[in-house]
Amino acid sequence: MSENFQNDHIELTVNRKPDCVVEMTIIANPEFGKKNYQKAIKNISKEVSFPGFRKGRAPDDMVKSKYGSQIDREFKEIFLNESVRHALDLCSLYPWNRSEKIKAEIDEASTDKGGKFTVTFECFPEIPEVTPADITIDKVESNEVGDEDIEKHIRGLRYHHAEWNEVTDRPAEENDRVELTVKEVDGENPKDRKSEIQLSKDDLDDWLFDLIIGKKVGDSTETTPPEQEGDPKKVEITVDKILAADLKELTDEFVTNFGAETVDDFKTKVKEYLDRQEQERVENLIFQAIQQKLLEQYPFDVPASLMKQEKETVLRGMLERLKQSGYSDAAIQAQKDELEQSANNQALLNLRNHYILLKVAEDQKFQTSREEMMNELIKSSIQADGTLNMEMVNNPDQYAEPVMRQLQLLKAMEYLAKNVTIQ
Repeated sequence: MSENFQNDHIELTVNRKPDCVVEMTIIANPEFGKKNYQKAIKNISKEVSFPGFRKGRAPDDMVKSKYGSQIDREFKEIFLNESVRHALDLCSLYPWNRSEKIKAEIDEASTDKGGKFTVTFECFPEIPEVTPADITIDKVESNEVGDEDIEKHIRGLRYHHAEWNEVTDRPAEENDRVELTVKEVDGENPKDRKSEIQLSKDDLDDWLFDLIIGKKVGDSTETTPPEQEGDPKKVEITVDKILAADLKELTDEFVTNFGAETVDDFKTKVKEYLDRQEQERVENLIFQAIQQKLLEQYPFDVPASLMKQEKETVLRGMLERLKQSGYSDAAIQAQKDELEQSANNQALLNLRNHYILLKVAEDQKFQTSREEMMNELIKSSIQADGTLNMEMVNNPDQYAEPVMRQLQLLKAMEYLAKNVTIQ
């Protein structure tokens, strides 16, 4: 698709190509060339000296006669830059990344013929207008939090805060904590890794629960984990230690550790917490459904270099998670093509949704107060161990911009969630 633009100095043809690539052909008239040539003479004149003249005061002919080649180089650079500046303003297209240089070729640059320049760069995506009512998603049902859910959560808290004592006179039982050595049996360089699990039927896969329950310290079993893909590896799992929980009684004194005054008050707080979790689960599923619909209904190109960066980030995260889950290098390599495609799809989803939500936020003129920013920053500063990242807390202005942008994206998503069509 070609577009043409014109002003008193240049004629511009813009061709938009896939992946947000813009190719411009700029034709600058001779008069514009002469103006820029004069600028080049003045720039060089300010830098050189002639006997009897102050810098910048020597006659143009004298400067041209001695510094003609320098003037010519300066002229071409100025002519190109000024022509590109006019071109960008005419078509309102700009590079998405200021750190990336615009690629430019000078086909012609003279005072008698004018200039012809070819310019290529990656521009910002063209974001389509989103009509929330045109997005239809399935209704997400909310699960009611019951007494069983509350008791299960409290039981988990009691185990988390229990004292664990080593057991040597019996096999592993449900809810014990077990320390294991997992050794690869296959492969040229088998690796050992330590692991610790709690034998909870709610949290473990059935195969692993059934494998460890009833085993004593020192017992070993060979198995091939069923969740492995590609090149499954047989492993030997050895029970190194069994720990049993000494649970604290659920008393008013115990629940004060959780900010409650009585057991009944504690159960109320647990229910409120689980209700919030359920609300967040429903909200996240709605958000995911909307994101998928945005990807399907509002396709648009994103810059190839940005796509490459995002894909690399996504893929790196995938590989780290697989390694942490115990996948061997060979198993990961066997999934290479599938992982590459998955990372590519996720990167495209991330970028398109990011740009669409930014546009929605701008169109709706969402504002973020400093109080909102500080509250979000504190939440973001909570680390995996529950402590705060004090660097973020003590230097809020340093982190304000990305936090405020994230809040705007959240407000945009909440706006869409309230206005989409639910069937």
